[in-house]
Amino acid sequence: MDLWPFAPFLGGAITINMAIEVFTHAQVTPRKDQQVSIESPDINVNKSWPSLSAFLQDSDASLRLFQVILSSVAPSYGFHLYSKSESPVGGGLGGSSSLVISILKAFLKWKDEQRSAWDLVHWAHNLEAQMLLKPTGTQDYVPPVLGSGVQAIHYGHDKTWIEALKVDAKAIRDRFSLVYTGRSHNSGINNWDVQKRTIDSDNKTLDILAELKEISGRVYSQLKAPTSLMWDKEFPALLQQETAARIRLSAGFSSPEIEELGEIVLRAGGHAVKICGAGGGGCVMVWSPPDRKKQVEDACRSVKRVQLLNAGPIV
Repeated sequence: MDLWPFAPFLGGAITINMAIEVFTHAQVTPRKDQQVSIESPDINVNKSWPSLSAFLQDSDASLRLFQVILSSVAPSYGFHLYSKSESPVGGGLGGSSSLVISILKAFLKWKDEQRSAWDLVHWAHNLEAQMLLKPTGTQDYVPPVLGSGVQAIHYGHDKTWIEALKVDAKAIRDRFSLVYTGRSHNSGINNWDVQKRTIDSDNKTLDILAELKEISGRVYSQLKAPTSLMWDKEFPALLQQETAARIRLSAGFSSPEIEELGEIVLRAGGHAVKICGAGGGGCVMVWSPPDRKKQVEDACRSVKRVQLLNAGPIV
């Protein structure tokens, strides 16, 4: 719902998201000269340039993210930038979005500048759109900006605002698992396909988006007023409904790997598997009863390519 123009077409919408223990790191070390150096183990880069201008003219495609960010930040002096992401490549966890925020935060700290949370989100999502040359949403930037918590992001006609939600952290940790399918995802293709059909006023697409909006609203209502049945019945049922609706929206949101994991989780006694990001691979959130969680995780580990991430919620 965070990707324009879904929310305005539907008269507003809510996105619910949660910070998790998968971090990105950025450290800026100022220099007294104009030399610029970038160290990024994620892309095997450790390189220097005599000036920011020389760095921005480098044709190495792997530097594109850094070039877009630094062109906007425009530091006056040289520096060494170190960055690293703990997210699997193509994990669908918003790793690149988090990295953009981490780098911006590091430079703002160096320059002793302050930005509001939403100004920082807006800045980062425009930079990533410039880098990808594709439309980007905004929800992925909120957890790295705020650092923790479960948030409801309200997309209204007149404004967008972030509401911190109080949740039962233990109830989530007892049921939550994060699983990497072993296959990288491609969010740009899936999202653009849906966005184009939305702009073309495809009735089926608009109906499913309306269904997703309704599911998100019900999740919001449950989190605001939890019941005794929520965590083990109502909430996982909504996760399953959301996944089914998402796949009807575009088959590209699923994959053989996701389908196989879904079957394994349900056979082992799990409640639900939710696609992360735009799917097609990447990570899934697995929801299990507390007394079956270990058995479900062991079943997931039985698939050779699958990786369980040691990443709970930051609530």
